[in-house]
Amino acid sequence: HGDSVDAVRYTLGAVEHEIRNPLTAVGGCVRMLAKTIDPASDQGKYIKVILYETQRLEQALKGIGQMLER
Repeated sequence: HGDSVDAVRYTLGAVEHEIRNPLTAVGGCVRMLAKTIDPASDQGKYIKVILYETQRLEQALKGIGQMLER
């Protein structure tokens, strides 16, 4: 039982790490873009969606990280 829990923890940790790096890059880029685009434009609306979904993913990864720390 302990080995399978360790395997799940290891796998989740690897997945969390692999997602975090590109997500951080995407989030940083979209935040910079948001500063240059009119929020009322169509592009601004798309940026808002990307920002929102990026934040959701960041929160999900934070939850996984906290779970792995236990």
